[in-house]
Amino acid sequence: MVAPVRKKGRWLVLVSFLSTLYLLSRKSTPPERHLLSHSLLTSAQWHESDVENAVGSKTGEVEVHIPDNMMQNWEKGSRIRQASIMIGDQHMPIFEPCMETRLDHGRRWGYPTHILKHDLSGKAGWIRLVLEKSLHVLSLLVSEMTKVSHERADWIVWFDADTIIINNNIPWTMFLPREDSFPDIHFIAGRDWNGLNYGVFFVRVSEWSIKFLTQVATFPQSRPDVDTSEDIDIDAMWWVLDQPENQDHVAYQPRSWYNGYDLGDQGISEIYEGDMQVHLVGVDSEPRKEAAVHWWLSKIEKSPQTMHMPLAASGYPEKVQMFWEVLKTAKELLQQSQKRAYKLRLSSNEVKVAEEELQNFIRFAAFDIEGMINAMVTLQRAYDDTEIQIAEDHQTSMAAAIALSDAHLTS
Repeated sequence: MVAPVRKKGRWLVLVSFLSTLYLLSRKSTPPERHLLSHSLLTSAQWHESDVENAVGSKTGEVEVHIPDNMMQNWEKGSRIRQASIMIGDQHMPIFEPCMETRLDHGRRWGYPTHILKHDLSGKAGWIRLVLEKSLHVLSLLVSEMTKVSHERADWIVWFDADTIIINNNIPWTMFLPREDSFPDIHFIAGRDWNGLNYGVFFVRVSEWSIKFLTQVATFPQSRPDVDTSEDIDIDAMWWVLDQPENQDHVAYQPRSWYNGYDLGDQGISEIYEGDMQVHLVGVDSEPRKEAAVHWWLSKIEKSPQTMHMPLAASGYPEKVQMFWEVLKTAKELLQQSQKRAYKLRLSSNEVKVAEEELQNFIRFAAFDIEGMINAMVTLQRAYDDTEIQIAEDHQTSMAAAIALSDAHLTS
């Protein structure tokens, strides 16, 4: 009897191909992109004229050239509005020049910018203030949804006030899926294995988003049974997003793409030349935060050609396209496996475990592209192994039945 021959399935071939592309993309990072960080300078080492010059000038607008073989024209992508808030923080005057970089970026790409500078609730308490973010974005969503469809924005991008655009040549549409794909994704944010940071996030103009942010904004009243920390807005967002009905509508991208940290006073930085922006979260004291702001603005002013790297040279197009391709393949593989493998799951716990692992990557850890690829390989191999085992068991049963039949005929 001939034993079943193991064949490499179509999905395993595709996943292997994506894995190879991913490894090549990691190796292709331009060597000239140096790590950047503000130093331990204090605010006394800076002059007001340096800040004024850095904020007032529109430095380094480099014409963007996209390779002909790129699949998308990022300049003609989804319609965007961007939003932020500047209330309730003693350091807010420091962030005025940061906001100027956001306004310049909005003008560069045609994004209307909505900055809330007063307390919507009128109560000014800490809990209310931290939820103003959700209320502000919610008000913009409702306003957009009242328009006819062809006049609406497609996405609203939120950014915290302590973020600085350091490369004006990267549009927000860079990070979004193609307009004809992932219609079920309504919320995109950066994440890593240390957790989620909502300093920057994308929310689609949709009924789902209105329901989501309504739940977040009313969380203290609607869910008093849930324990929260001082960061009640983060806790509320995470709790709502983690509900089963919402898990398949979220995509978590690598946080460093647009929410990288520069903790220069701690010797930590994630920012490279060509990156889109820096988030000064974790730089706590006012003198150090002011020094960090001044350092970055001066860096942009003095090295515009280096900081405002063209999009095609930044590495973003390849990395973002790989993210969406891997996520698309992972979802399709999981869907196909769940359709075809019902009997296999009954026969093998290995397939069920592998499906659950891949589903967890898709829902909570898509930012780990390599891990998601490995989970796809694991699932396909589990399926193939189980299929072979079933075929072998079937052949063994058939052989036993034939032997019994032969014995019966000769008796």
